[in-house]
Amino acid sequence: MAERLIVLVSERPRSREAKQALALRSKGWGTIILYLHKPNYELSKYFDEAIQYQDPIQALMLAKDFSPVAYHVHSLMSADATALAFMKYKPGKIVYDLNDSVDAMHTEAYINSNPEFQERRSRELHYLQNADGLCCRDLQVQHTCHKHNIKRDKDLLYFPEYCMEREVKKQSITGQNKDDIHLAVSGNFGVEKMGEEDGYLRILELLIKQEVHTHFYPHWFNYNISSVLYDNKYSDYITLARQSPFVHMHHSVPMDNVVNELQRYDCGIHTPHHWVFPRDTGIYNVNGLAVCGSSRVYDFLDAGIPGIMIKNSYTQKLLTRYKVGINGTLNFFV
Repeated sequence: MAERLIVLVSERPRSREAKQALALRSKGWGTIILYLHKPNYELSKYFDEAIQYQDPIQALMLAKDFSPVAYHVHSLMSADATALAFMKYKPGKIVYDLNDSVDAMHTEAYINSNPEFQERRSRELHYLQNADGLCCRDLQVQHTCHKHNIKRDKDLLYFPEYCMEREVKKQSITGQNKDDIHLAVSGNFGVEKMGEEDGYLRILELLIKQEVHTHFYPHWFNYNISSVLYDNKYSDYITLARQSPFVHMHHSVPMDNVVNELQRYDCGIHTPHHWVFPRDTGIYNVNGLAVCGSSRVYDFLDAGIPGIMIKNSYTQKLLTRYKVGINGTLNFFV
């Protein structure tokens, strides 16, 4: 066994994997990542070695070439076939890293009416019970373990996202009136026409009335989709941006460039519709506010801008700790 080697496994590497590798390497650990989809950032900047695989079986075969202290397996809401394969065949000790929990994020009614999410929850509970260790970015794992009476007091790591402390040069928006307010939405957000409740169309109605500018940067996962698919997916937002001078739709930017874009604005915002109007939700668990984190919060901090968050949410409490959190309740917008 290599004494100070961790093999990370991820179908779609995000900033979390990169940050973990940086932290490990700063302490003298070696890091290798096995990945399925190439991200839009340079893996060699963060990992000692990066190896792409074509399917979960090949990932397992590649994993056996190494003898790490642990395989750090990432999963997005227990949907990943690779995580399922590693948990089933276990090439070594498995540390399971759950990005979002089915139980913490969704209502019981929605899970019970959706066979796919029932299967995901079944996998999730199996992983939480049988992984050699758990790595948490927020409090979702604790929420789900408590709900299902899963005892995981040991081998439970808390590794929140953190700031990379990237140097950014403050730049103003070209032609900006100094009295205007410009907000930035970055990362994943829902598309209402696709039945997703975590969008911003209703919030935008309120912000437009206040003559507040809102800039959208869809998640960098979208960087390689065609312009046709991009325009179709975000057509409602693109149309609104054409109709209103206060809505600005930008193309996705690489992960390494997100902070440079955000620093141009007055404030970040993460208050999707289903949190501001909770009575309307049928998919998302409103009580999950207190346990769900978001990597965009750390991008706001890195960019040196405050963040508007829902009151009493995990993210709002985090930013308030650093005196840059703003309560984004319904009264705030009207």
